[in-house]
Amino acid sequence: MTVQELGAIESVDVARLWGDDRLEFSRWLSENLQLLGEVLHMDLELVRIQPPVGWFDLDILAKEVGSDSTVAIVTQLQRSAHIALGKLPGNAAAQGASVLIWVAPHFRPEHRKTLEWLNEWTDPDIEVYGVESHAIRIGDSPPAIEFRPVVFSSAWAKREGQASSGLSPVAYQRRNFFQPLIEDLWSVGFTNRTAARATSVQSFPSGFPGIFYVAELTPGTARVYLWVSAGEYDKSVRIYDALLQHQAELQSELADLQFDLMGQLGGWRRVSLGMMREGSLNAPDGELAEIREWMRDNLLNLKAAVQPFLEQVMDELSDDDADDADETGDAGFDALPNDGPGYTADTPDVNSIDGQQEGN
Repeated sequence: MTVQELGAIESVDVARLWGDDRLEFSRWLSENLQLLGEVLHMDLELVRIQPPVGWFDLDILAKEVGSDSTVAIVTQLQRSAHIALGKLPGNAAAQGASVLIWVAPHFRPEHRKTLEWLNEWTDPDIEVYGVESHAIRIGDSPPAIEFRPVVFSSAWAKREGQASSGLSPVAYQRRNFFQPLIEDLWSVGFTNRTAARATSVQSFPSGFPGIFYVAELTPGTARVYLWVSAGEYDKSVRIYDALLQHQAELQSELADLQFDLMGQLGGWRRVSLGMMREGSLNAPDGELAEIREWMRDNLLNLKAAVQPFLEQVMDELSDDDADDADETGDAGFDALPNDGPGYTADTPDVNSIDGQQEGN
């Protein structure tokens, strides 16, 4: 029997991955809330990054899908500090949050005790969590982020029981809605996937890291769009601006195409170009079938129109970066590899389910 060679797990300093820039980490986390939600058994959806809260500084405002509970998230890249602890009740009051999550690489014992005390003595509807963020790599693999809850609300056990029993009703609805769409797209060679995920977003690689074609159904709105989140904000903007130069040509092919479809969300995420219409997961079956058909047609049309320009843009940017590297001796403008911390190829909002990158 041949024993397969195994790699050693190595710990990585979380702060180093983001240059000790808490805002950069918060931006990344805002795009990967499903990783945090998985360990807390919540379906988290971003509302806004760094919302205005008067004197308080909130990193991420989210909501729990299904319950519509408001979720306040405070982040740190160093071990827990009193200043972050002080933000929790202030942010909860300012945003009307019923779920408070504090994320840090390590929690001091006194801070754990304080969070446990809050869970014990505050209103039963208030949930407080402490979650440690760890980074690991195996051999030469890109680093991955692992979240470990260390302080739990009493509601967590109930959530865990529900999670172990299977998908929530909303998750079943989502998966059942998207499954025929995935099968349809597979049959025409648009995707290698054969199974839908139980999320509001289904995404498909463009062939370039951090860039996806996406179908999304949220309360009241159905969208099909090209997602650009290429590792660093400056790079994403450069890609978007380069595509914008072809706006007239693209809109001549796709009459309903909108650029900067949802604008900048908290100055970070860009849904760059796509189409949208009214839609709801609770619509009658006939209307749901119509929405799926609309998504299918527009995904195919969007990729057919955009992909040639996208390939041209990425080739030009690659040449520009190579020239810059020759002049400065720098390897390029990405401090991390495009498949860096926590990255997998599949989704902007569900960024790591099976860790497999499908083909185009």
